[in-house]
Amino acid sequence: MNTVTRAALLAGFADLSLAKMKFLLLNDIHLNLDDKNMPEPGNETTMPLLEKVLEDAVQQADRFGKFDAILLLGDLCKHDIAAEVGTPITEVDWKPL
Repeated sequence: MNTVTRAALLAGFADLSLAKMKFLLLNDIHLNLDDKNMPEPGNETTMPLLEKVLEDAVQQADRFGKFDAILLLGDLCKHDIAAEVGTPITEVDWKPL
């Protein structure tokens, strides 16, 4: 993500905060769809862990008020599958989510 994009996102988040909107931000999620177990600390996120985080967020929302938005940013792919900029999509081994 380049500096201009980051600045635009931060400005947008600031506007949301000023409007007193509540949002949940999940960032840099390296999602491993092949693993169905709860991961050990330091490993990639799995669906059971992501579901647990969202369940905990719902419980907190019941306590402190509901979220206006959930922003799920991040890689949403396993580590070590990045490709060089400009690599044709037909030449990568990415599974659709």
